[in-house]
Amino acid sequence: MSSFPAARWAVVGMVVASVLATSIVHAEPPKAGAEPKAGAEPKAGAEPPSERARARLVFQANEAMRDGRFAEARDAFLAIWEATSEPQAACNVGRLSYRVGDMVRAVEFLVLCVSSASDPEQEAGARLELAQARRKVGEVRVRAPTGTEVSIDGRPRGQAPIVAYLEPGPHTVRGSRAGGQSAEATIHASAGETRVVELQPVPIPPSPSADERILVGAAAVSAALLGAGVVLTIAAVQEQRVGTEDTAGLNGCFAPNLSRCEDAADAYERAAKLRTWAMIAFVAGGGAAAGTLTYAIFPRSRVTVTAVGPGVLLRGAW
Repeated sequence: MSSFPAARWAVVGMVVASVLATSIVHAEPPKAGAEPKAGAEPKAGAEPPSERARARLVFQANEAMRDGRFAEARDAFLAIWEATSEPQAACNVGRLSYRVGDMVRAVEFLVLCVSSASDPEQEAGARLELAQARRKVGEVRVRAPTGTEVSIDGRPRGQAPIVAYLEPGPHTVRGSRAGGQSAEATIHASAGETRVVELQPVPIPPSPSADERILVGAAAVSAALLGAGVVLTIAAVQEQRVGTEDTAGLNGCFAPNLSRCEDAADAYERAAKLRTWAMIAFVAGGGAAAGTLTYAIFPRSRVTVTAVGPGVLLRGAW
């Protein structure tokens, strides 16, 4: 007699699982419309489970619900929906997500449930929970030219226009099109509010090529060297003027005032060194400028060297 309750629970569980499985099998999928896509989408390439696998998932979900493990039950129905897109599974995922506090997923699936429910009582319950869940998430409507692929926080959401439900807080919305066109916007989703995002993808500017980087770098080096030559030349002229002033006039360099003679000699020596460095900078800068112009104007051929050895083939190019 002590084993009778356990057997009874097993029979009841199998009956309930069979009923739920049957309701999922015969449910019609929601019709596709021209409105912006809202709610969750099934995984691409998912294969429908066998009847036995589906019944096993439903039985697992039923057992989890009986034990109060609602998150596990939700995951089991989610696996069914990802493979079949059946409305009953979407309703179960939405209502269980609401029960475990996952409001974003609750809204996504309750939207699908309301749009496809055939049972008025089930639809009324789903609408009530949907209204309550929507007050806790932000809604974002993304509009963009035809063919724009939209992603939010790196997660693909399909082609625009779309409707997405997000946790309150900052999010990154990105749209991209074929040919390298893209647009990005950072938004702040607020609970219970709807934001509209307009994206106009524009071509992504190409990154500079290796040749362009070489030309820019060589031009910068050339300009720096020539500028250094100018600065050194000005400094040499100033030192030359100091030396001239120390040797000129009645107070200039003569025997009783040898300190001024030493200052003048030092100034002339510094001027000579500065002129030497200025000349070096001018020559180097001019050479760099000439090399830059040559690199930019004249075509360059690509030379490839191939070395072949026993069992080894090495290639190099520059």
